[in-house]
Amino acid sequence: PDTNPETPEVIPEEKPEETPEEIPEETAETVETTVPETTEPETTEPETTEPATTEPEITVTLGESIAFEARVRLGTDCNYSSTLVYDACKSVGLNVPYSVNELAVTGVEVSAEELLPGDVLFFGYDENDTAPQYCGIYSGDGRFIYYSGSKSTVIETTLNDYYRSCMVTARRFA
Repeated sequence: PDTNPETPEVIPEEKPEETPEEIPEETAETVETTVPETTEPETTEPETTEPATTEPEITVTLGESIAFEARVRLGTDCNYSSTLVYDACKSVGLNVPYSVNELAVTGVEVSAEELLPGDVLFFGYDENDTAPQYCGIYSGDGRFIYYSGSKSTVIETTLNDYYRSCMVTARRFA
């Protein structure tokens, strides 16, 4: 019976003596000090990331939004080229006329060299046609989006020499 009480007393005495010598409390304090430092930069990083994601939205122009809305309609049947322009403009909050002739005198005229995404291009059926017959939306990089009646769908194509020769005017809506 005397041996049993001595054995538990000796073991607890040895463990507490080893623990203070190792000083795990200082290590714990160091870890606690390190954790807040790690947490603070993580909080700072999302703040830095948020403005970067909002900047592209701010720099998107109205014209780029119109071009995007036209591109969304690729492969769809919109009946007329003016429907494409009307719907794309309406979806970004612009109230524009529906007919090709009325659209052709709306906004500000721009030259072929000044084209920006979202500018509306008006074409005759050939280079001698001075009245606009159909229209499309310039999408950038020498390309435009329009409704092809022969294909019954909205397509994007290159603004090549043929289309440039048939272009009656180009307008920018603000």
